Amino acid sequence: MLTLWHAWACPYCQRTRIQLDEMGLAWESREMDLARKPTEVFAMNPPLGGVPILVDGDAVIPDSLVIAQYLEERHGGEVPLLPRDALGRARTRLLFDRVAPLAAAIGKLAKGGPEARPEAERAARAALELVERETPQDGYLLGAFGLADIALAPFALRRPELSPAALGLPRLARWAERVSSRPAVRRNLAARAP
Repeated sequence: MLTLWHAWACPYCQRTRIQLDEMGLAWESREMDLARKPTEVFAMNPPLGGVPILVDGDAVIPDSLVIAQYLEERHGGEVPLLPRDALGRARTRLLFDRVAPLAAAIGKLAKGGPEARPEAERAARAALELVERETPQDGYLLGAFGLADIALAPFALRRPELSPAALGLPRLARWAERVSSRPAVRRNLAARAP
C-alpha cells in the first residue's frame, strides 16, 4: 500500500494527490499541519522535512516531480500521464521548468509582505505568459491530460487575481476550464478546513 505524507493546501502535495487519483491508485493518507511536522518526516526527507513524501514499501520518495515520475514508471497504466516518446517527455520536463518561476512567485505572495507583492505578481504573470505562448488552442498542454497539466494546475488555479482569465490569457483560460472540470483536480484543489 502506498502512503503519502502531505499537507492539504500545499500545491506540491496537491500535484501528487491529483496524480494518485487520476491513476486510480489506493493510498493511505498521512496528512499533517506544516507548522507541526512529525519527526518521521524529517527522518524521511532531511533536513527540512519537505512534503510530499511517498512511501512505497521500502522506497521513500520525496519531491512532487520525482514522485510523479516514479509513479508513472512503477505504477503507470494503459493511459500514461507521462508521454512515452522522447519528445513528449522532453516537453513535459520543459513545462515543469516553466512552472518553477510561477511556483516561486506564488510562494512569495503567500509568505511575503505587501512590499513583495508587486514583484511577485509580475513574476507570476511573466511565467504564465510564457506558458500561454506554448499552450494549444484546445486540449491540454501536451494534447492528452498528463503530468504537465498536473504540475501547473495547483499554481495556475490558486489565486483568482492571477488566474489565466483574469490576466487575459485566452488559451490558458480555456485550459484552466478543462482542467478544473476533472474530478481529481476539483477534489484535490478544493478548499477545506485544516
